[in-house]
Amino acid sequence: MFVIGVPLPLQIASGLFAAHSAVFNARAQSGAMRAQAQQHEFQAEVARQNQEIARIQQAEALAMGARDEARFRRQAEQFQESQKAAISASGALLSGTNLEILAETAGGIEQDVAQLRYNALKNMWGFQMEETNLRHQEALERHGATSMRRQARAARTAGFLGAGSALARTGANIWGTQHTTLRNGRLSIAGGTTPFHSQQVPQQTQHTFLGWH
Repeated sequence: MFVIGVPLPLQIASGLFAAHSAVFNARAQSGAMRAQAQQHEFQAEVARQNQEIARIQQAEALAMGARDEARFRRQAEQFQESQKAAISASGALLSGTNLEILAETAGGIEQDVAQLRYNALKNMWGFQMEETNLRHQEALERHGATSMRRQARAARTAGFLGAGSALARTGANIWGTQHTTLRNGRLSIAGGTTPFHSQQVPQQTQHTFLGWH
């Protein structure tokens, strides 16, 4: 707070220092927020790229499931052929119990195929969920970047307003100080006072002068 008696240069220096501090702190805060915004943008870009990878992994999961199914069916067909050959080599007919065995084998094969398909879909669903989570993460990071940039601008503006306010207070206090000293009949110069009104003539001397007339 500026008070009467504080040297004028010191008042001005204090006001300028307060204004400079407001701007400096605001710039530092704004810079930190801009850095956070860039970090959010970087994370958003990483999430976007990972979404592309997740989509590729979905297609690969289905393709791998199809390959596994095709390979298993080839192996299953070879096994079925070997069963039939064994039955024929034994001289038994493909009927009764032998047909039941072949039917059970075919049923087991289809169950295994269904499991392979389920596993492929499960892997694909996992990558779909990962893509969805990454999409949400990207949105949050971009929102955070936007928010940080907005706060950075607000901090910078607040700093300039604070500097202006400090300068305005300095000017007002200096004016108030000088106005007060002028009203008291003295001019403050660098913390000192200099009289500028002539002192009044003592009352007794005035009566003496009147007596001479």
